[in-house]
Amino acid sequence: MRVQKTIFETGFKEAGIIPAAQLTFHEEVRKMCEGNQCGCYGTTWACPPAVGSLEECRERIRQFSCMYLFSKFYVLEDSFDLDGIHHADIRMI
Repeated sequence: MRVQKTIFETGFKEAGIIPAAQLTFHEEVRKMCEGNQCGCYGTTWACPPAVGSLEECRERIRQFSCMYLFSKFYVLEDSFDLDGIHHADIRMI
C-alpha cells in the first residue's frame, strides 16, 4: 500500500489499518489533557479543546469504517526527561 509505505519512509515505526469501531475513548485521558499534563492544551489543532468534546470526537470517528494507526518511538532517559519529550514533540511538527 502506498500510504503505508509513505508512513514508514517518514520515520514512523509501526502502522496498520484498524476498524474505526475498535477505537475507544477514555474520559481519563481527556481529563489529563484538560489538566495540561503535556503542556500542549489549547496550543494545537490536534488536541483539546480544538478537537471538540469527547462525544464530538466519537461522532466524527463513527463516519469512517477504518483508520490508519501509526506511531513513532523516542528513547527517553526516564519518565521525567522533559527535554527529550519536548524534542520529540518538535520533530513531530
